Amino acid sequence: MCSAHGRTFHPGDVWVDANACDVCQCTEYGEQCNAGFLGTTCPFNSTVASPGDPACVYGYTSHLVGDVISALDGCNKCLCTELGLQCTAKACGPNGFAKPSSEPLYGECEYEGGWYMHETQWRASDGCNTCYCYTVGNYRGGHVCTTNKCACHGSAIIAG
Repeated sequence: MCSAHGRTFHPGDVWVDANACDVCQCTEYGEQCNAGFLGTTCPFNSTVASPGDPACVYGYTSHLVGDVISALDGCNKCLCTELGLQCTAKACGPNGFAKPSSEPLYGECEYEGGWYMHETQWRASDGCNTCYCYTVGNYRGGHVCTTNKCACHGSAIIAG
């Protein structure tokens, strides 16, 4: 649990930082703030963002509630809500979601013991979110997963 701006946050929660210029996230290790990690320019309009407002992070970008973004897989959309990022979860390619290889694929993406080729998409282990291998990784890098917090019901969460 984390405390900031008079509120209590749970692991995974994201909020606008004290300068209304980036975000902080509650992790298992406590509060982690970007504080310049994403560059020296403020990505938020401080007339719109206030410290402690809920926010979302996807990949390396911060978003305010109401922002709609394209997922890195190129076909899904995400909406930043007060409950976190809510995304569609449709298979993008004609072959559906990729199946993991049990053999290491040098330079590709590793996710929970399975290996995925560059530019493939798969279901996250929670069965709700999707992941995408967007860069040639170095074993454990190169992929990003959506972070839906609400229970999925087998269909898209927002119109895509």
